[in-house]
Amino acid sequence: HSTTTFTAPVAGIYQMSCLWNIGGPGTTTSHTDAHIQLKTTARNYSMCRENIGAVMVASGQRWIKGSSLTVDMDAGDTATTTVTVTGSTSYVDINGFEWSGVLVG
Repeated sequence: HSTTTFTAPVAGIYQMSCLWNIGGPGTTTSHTDAHIQLKTTARNYSMCRENIGAVMVASGQRWIKGSSLTVDMDAGDTATTTVTVTGSTSYVDINGFEWSGVLVG
């Protein structure tokens, strides 16, 4: 089952993991900022922020990376992820974006 929103079934500490593959022919060095965020009911977390234009040139037009963090959630709290890319009006492809949440404590 795939969804864009994770809902905590019970209160506890959750490990949130994210893997993304962003880029494509429309990506240029004008794309100055890419920000991956995890937004929960209680607060927002920055998972990664980079100068995507510089990374894309160095990596052949793909920004592939992963990140994880632990968050305290109450039962019923929700979490979503967002991708924001700025600095140019050209499009940026999201070739793959996977994330998950698992109770760890």
